[in-house]
Amino acid sequence: MGSGMSNLPNTVIRLTPPSLRQGYCPSSWQEFANDLVCGTFAQHKLNRGTTFYNFGNQSTYPPPPTPEPPEPSCVDFGIDWEPASFELEKYISVFVGDEFPGLNGATGLSFEADEYVRDVGSFDYFFIWNNTTIQTISFPNMVTLGTGITIRYLTALTSLLMPNLTTVLDLNAVFLRCEDCTSLTSVSLPSLVGLNDNMSFYNCSSLSSFSAQNMVVKNNKNIDFENTALDQTSVDHVLARLVANPLYKDGTVWLNGGTVSTPSAAGLADKATLLARGGALAIYTN
Repeated sequence: MGSGMSNLPNTVIRLTPPSLRQGYCPSSWQEFANDLVCGTFAQHKLNRGTTFYNFGNQSTYPPPPTPEPPEPSCVDFGIDWEPASFELEKYISVFVGDEFPGLNGATGLSFEADEYVRDVGSFDYFFIWNNTTIQTISFPNMVTLGTGITIRYLTALTSLLMPNLTTVLDLNAVFLRCEDCTSLTSVSLPSLVGLNDNMSFYNCSSLSSFSAQNMVVKNNKNIDFENTALDQTSVDHVLARLVANPLYKDGTVWLNGGTVSTPSAAGLADKATLLARGGALAIYTN
C-alpha cells in the first residue's frame, strides 16, 4: 500500500443508533422501524475530507456531485436482524418472534444493561417466542429485574444466562416464564437473593437441573417446574430454598408431572415443614 494510504482509518463509516427516550414504547412494528432507521446517524470516518479510496488500484477519486436527497419517509424500510447479539436500553418492551423472521438466522441474544425496570404505569416486558435457531439468551450484566421475561417455544434454546441477577422486584406477575423450551437442560442463578415475584419453567421437558443457592422466595409467590425433568437434587434444592424464608407459607409450588424426580427424605421433610406453617400453600410433587 502506498504511503498516501497509511492514515486510512479502520472504520470508514460509523453508524450510531438512535437514543430512545425513557418510557419509549412504539405503537407498531412500522413505527419502531421508522424510529430506528431514520434515527441512525452515519458518520464518515475519513482523514482526507470527502475523498474515498479505491483499494483495487490504490488510487483515489472524489465522489461525484449528487443533489440533496429528499427527506426519507421510511415507510418502505424493512428490517432483517442478523447479529448474534444486540444491546437495548432498559426502558423498552422487547418483542421477538414470528414478526421478525430474520432472527431465525441468529443463534443468540444478549441484553447488556445492568437493570431492566418497568416504567411507571407501563407494561414493558421481554416477550421472546417461536424461534428455531436461538440457542443462548444472555443478560450478562443484569443485577435488578423489574419487568417480565417470557420465553416460549424456543426449541433450540440450551442456555439461559443471568449470572449477576441479584434482585427481582415484586410486580405481582411472572418475572420469568420459560415454556416449551424443550432443549433447555439446566438453569443456574448463582447471584439471585431476592425472588420477590413468580417464576415458571413449565413444560421445559429436558430441564433436569436448577440451582439458585442464595435464593429467598417472597411469601405468596408461585414456583412452577411442572412437566420438566428435574432431578432429585434440584427438587430438594427448590424445597430447601422455600424453607429458607421462615415467612413463606402461601402460594403454589409445582414439582410434578413430566419426569420430575420425587423428593428425597430430606426434601419430604422440607415439604412437611412448609405445609405445617399453616398458610394457604399447595405443593405438588411426584
